[in-house]
Amino acid sequence: MPQHDPQFSRKTDVLAAQLSEAELVLLGPDSERYVGLDPVAADVWAALEVPRTLTELAAALAEQYNAPPER
Repeated sequence: MPQHDPQFSRKTDVLAAQLSEAELVLLGPDSERYVGLDPVAADVWAALEVPRTLTELAAALAEQYNAPPER
């Protein structure tokens, strides 16, 4: 039986707010605290708009940052 890479995706019940060009925050439905994302984490969040495997996510970010996927 072939092994499949797991896919990662956004949780649909998490609220996201872009407070400024450099600041994205997330709020979970059962939380009273928000989480601020740094620019790289915000790019990961954006890339996960569609479900992706870790390999696909690394490739998308590598292309965006003009870096090798291993990095």
